[in-house]
Amino acid sequence: MPCCRRRTGWRRCRRQWVWTICRSPLVQTDRPAVQSSSDCGTGRSASRPARDPRACVPSVTMRGTPMLTDRRTILTGAAAALVAVPAMAMAQRQRRMGMDPAAMPMPDVSGTRTHTQFEMGVFGPAMLSLATSQIAVDRARKADAREFAGFELTEAVAVTTVLKQLGNTPPPMDAKAQATLDKIRSAAPGAAFDRAYIDAQYENHVFLRDLATAYLASPADASDMMEMHGRHLATLTLATFKEHTMITQRIAYELRA
Repeated sequence: MPCCRRRTGWRRCRRQWVWTICRSPLVQTDRPAVQSSSDCGTGRSASRPARDPRACVPSVTMRGTPMLTDRRTILTGAAAALVAVPAMAMAQRQRRMGMDPAAMPMPDVSGTRTHTQFEMGVFGPAMLSLATSQIAVDRARKADAREFAGFELTEAVAVTTVLKQLGNTPPPMDAKAQATLDKIRSAAPGAAFDRAYIDAQYENHVFLRDLATAYLASPADASDMMEMHGRHLATLTLATFKEHTMITQRIAYELRA
């Protein structure tokens, strides 16, 4: 099949530059060559075989100025923007809140593969949430922070109770958790206390969310009933961990607005 001689290129069309994209070769037909009165308004006449009407597609133009457009390029750029813009907005919001994840190094949870690792990984943060929420239900000033403290206290009681019933022993509070608890206890009443509590809960739930996600992504032994119990617990708690991460992030932003 012969190739189209008029390939992609710029054409002058009605006092505008038009970028014309030829998308298919010449169409072989039984009709004789047709006389074209004009070529996209250029005034040039020529005899040529019939061409597939889908072959040449004018792109968007700008009067007097060429503007190169390609639909694939536009679609690729739009898709990248849909991903990049929310990520940039999230990063800016976290910086405004003083909660940049880069400034909050989290323990590596990628090696979480067994129910014991997951359950003990949850136990410490759950005990910290229990202790801090018991304080916050009385001392939090912002209505949303106080309401969240009540929900979090209920969650922490339920999680720690289940973990104990599964035969786990509460781990001792590490230095970081103790420092967080001391900071919340000593925070001044009002916005300072609310920020200290909500920031701690945000960091806590980011860790718990990542821990459950990593555990559920690891291969499971369906014949091990205790392992399956651990995965059932992770599946149920992951939704709450994600929800509380978003709630604390929103409250923290409002506290700094």
